[in-house]
Amino acid sequence: MNTELKILIDDYYRWLRSQTHLIEEEETGWTAISTPYTGIFNDGIEIYCRKEKGNWILTDGGDSLKLLEEVGVSISRSKKRKRILQGIINNYGINLDTEELTVEATSNNFIQKKHYLLQALLEVHELGQLAEHTVKSLFKEDVESYLNEENILYTKDVKFAGYNGLDYHFDFQIPKRDKEYILKAANSLQKNTISSFVYSWQNVKKMRERNISKSFDAALVLNDVEYEPKPDLLEALQVENVEIYYWSDKKRLREVLA
Repeated sequence: MNTELKILIDDYYRWLRSQTHLIEEEETGWTAISTPYTGIFNDGIEIYCRKEKGNWILTDGGDSLKLLEEVGVSISRSKKRKRILQGIINNYGINLDTEELTVEATSNNFIQKKHYLLQALLEVHELGQLAEHTVKSLFKEDVESYLNEENILYTKDVKFAGYNGLDYHFDFQIPKRDKEYILKAANSLQKNTISSFVYSWQNVKKMRERNISKSFDAALVLNDVEYEPKPDLLEALQVENVEIYYWSDKKRLREVLA
């Protein structure tokens, strides 16, 4: 494996471990796992776990949907949002129990299941950015429609295994003659979005390139029409060699991917 890439990923793991804390609630038997990722109000996202009948129950405790309601993004009153939420649930194999997002794990698949739940929670919290005027046209669907219009070959909602043994989800995979792209549709840029996407791509890159014998590149389509991207976040993507395509300049996207 590329030495520099291995160092970067190892550094990420050390940071992740240092920022992950356990808080036990003796009366209930639940343990809160505090993660370094932030949610709608820039508070840390927490996962609660407890062992029941030999398996682990992992849940967000209903926090995610309650927080969406607080910022005026109601899931229950919008068919569009319900469909978006169901898509997230299906992609990561988790359950909606009343208002809680949950998953059940064994000791053998605990890490993968926790990983899936956390990735799902990050996407659910991103729904907090969807005001009424933007939810009518989910950006990922706009990108998919554009790929269809331009006859660009793609696969939607793909998963690839990383070198750490975990599977990672990507919005689109686009094969080319000399390379392969994984593409993320970003309605706006957030630190969580960048760190999660870049880490997932870097973890998969080496294994995928070995399997397909061509480069495995990362690209991000950014909705700069609705939101003006912050220069420091754009710079962070460029430093990581992620290609950025602006929705206001779809012609460039077509030239590269078609």
